[in-house]
Amino acid sequence: MLNSVPTDRRGRLLVCFDFEGSYGMPYDLPYDVKKSTDLILAELAQYDARAVFFVVGRMVEDNPDVVHAIAAAGHEVGLHGYEHHHLDRYDTEALTLFGKNLSRVGSLVADITGSRPRCFRAPYLLGPHFYRAEVYALLK
Repeated sequence: MLNSVPTDRRGRLLVCFDFEGSYGMPYDLPYDVKKSTDLILAELAQYDARAVFFVVGRMVEDNPDVVHAIAAAGHEVGLHGYEHHHLDRYDTEALTLFGKNLSRVGSLVADITGSRPRCFRAPYLLGPHFYRAEVYALLK
C-alpha cells in the first residue's frame, strides 16, 4: 500500500511506535532491540516516513545507542514511562519515584539526541481509567 504513495507525497506519513523492547514484552522471549531498530529505520527510510518512537526509560539507559540511531535518522523520541507498568496502579510513593525516573531519563534523552522529549504516551494508556491527574501533573 505504501508503494502507491506518489513520490511528491512522501515524507508526509507519520508513524508512532510504542518502543519498549523487552521491557514491555508479556512473554519471556528473546528480543534484539538493536536489530529491530535497524529493520524499522530501514523500512521508514525506504518510504521517507517520519516516526515518533515512544521509548521506555530503562531501554534508554540500557541502549543509548538505539536512541541515538532513532534520532540520527530524523525521528522524534518520546517517553513511554520508565518501566512498562500500569501507572493507574501506582500509589503516591511509586508516582514520586516515577516522576524522578522520568525526569532523569528525559535529561538522558536530551544528552543523547540534543533535545528533551516533547511527548509522552502512558503504558496501557493509563487504562482502564485513561486519566490520572497526578500523572499529568508530573509531566508538566
